Amino acid sequence: MKKYFFITYVFCSCLIFSVNAQIQYTPIEDEDVKYVQDIIFRDNFRKYLNNKYISCAIVDFGPYDSFLSFNPIEGIRIKFSGRTNENLSKRMRLQWMAAYGTNDRKLKYGMEFSYDLNSSVSGEYYIPKRIISFKYIDNTSMPNMYEYDKIQYSISPWRNYYLSYTQEAKIEYKHEILKGLVFIPFFSYNRINSVKYYESDTPTETLKVKQDYCDMGLSLDFCPYRHNTMLISKINTRLNELPTRICVNYKYRKLSTDNSYHHLASFILQERIFFFNSIALDLQTIGGKIFGSTIEQLYFTPAQSYGLISNIYGLNLSDFQNYFYRKEYLQTFMQINLCGLLTDRIKFLRQFRMNEFIYIKSLYGQYKPYHEIGVGLDNILHVMGIEIIRSIKTEKTSDNGFWGIRLRVKF
Repeated sequence: MKKYFFITYVFCSCLIFSVNAQIQYTPIEDEDVKYVQDIIFRDNFRKYLNNKYISCAIVDFGPYDSFLSFNPIEGIRIKFSGRTNENLSKRMRLQWMAAYGTNDRKLKYGMEFSYDLNSSVSGEYYIPKRIISFKYIDNTSMPNMYEYDKIQYSISPWRNYYLSYTQEAKIEYKHEILKGLVFIPFFSYNRINSVKYYESDTPTETLKVKQDYCDMGLSLDFCPYRHNTMLISKINTRLNELPTRICVNYKYRKLSTDNSYHHLASFILQERIFFFNSIALDLQTIGGKIFGSTIEQLYFTPAQSYGLISNIYGLNLSDFQNYFYRKEYLQTFMQINLCGLLTDRIKFLRQFRMNEFIYIKSLYGQYKPYHEIGVGLDNILHVMGIEIIRSIKTEKTSDNGFWGIRLRVKF
């Protein structure tokens, strides 16, 4: 009886206490509300900039930052492009583009169709990719910059500029062997119609005759998933995207004009390493070599910048005439990101979550080495940055290089 009496006593006491007790709420400070609102705004703003597409039912129009641009050869470039999305099909995708330049008055266009041979399965199950794609494009291209027609690259003093007019018909198959490891065989038929070089005021033709050639080869691309802890995720929001990647490419290329052929081998290595919970080291190495003889316009072209907007992983102050075409090259990039180690100490600047960085870039092969050293501030207002650069040339002992300033755009 004593046991049951004690249990009943405790139960009744708790019941009486719960009825009489009043819940105390701690009022939320205005600063906390503003802080949460800032976080939500930053995340939505960053997603909007990184997405670059405007969704409309079954179609995404974009990238919107290349709808309108300018370069000294095409003039004002007006572009209409887009793709289908998962609302139409999870296994099929169609991409298209059409562009027109007011200076050259030429229409450029292209279309790509891709289809996933694996059945679409919903849920959290891992489904390896087996994608076959067909592409035809008649467009201009810059040999060392994939997205050359972004509007931010229109800001430039236009000292010199390269642009190629090319046609390409390509079939490609992507087979994911393991998670993140993709095997890609491909075949393409290409034609170079023209290569224009702009210097001073007038574009000049550098291609003597049109070149037709076939490419056949394969790539092995490994992009493993990088496990992000909460701390690493916070650091990554300050930095430009640099996924872990190992990529090896081989091409067999045959020219139709004289039946000559050559081999191309290239690679990409990149990684981000974290230290002391606040510092990130970015590393990238790319390179390639051509075995056999070919025309200069089919050489490798190291990543470079043409204007006031920095090419973050490429060169910004190099001389195009001496460094543009290369039969072999090795390009390295190493950047130390302090991730607010200095600016976070200042109360006013802490809220902007900026990133201080120091880097060195180098270019080797075929010519004497070339280097650039830079220091700057990134992630200003989450989208911009500025860097001060010093070039170091080794072609002439009397040439010590020069200084430059470039802007960074984080999208």
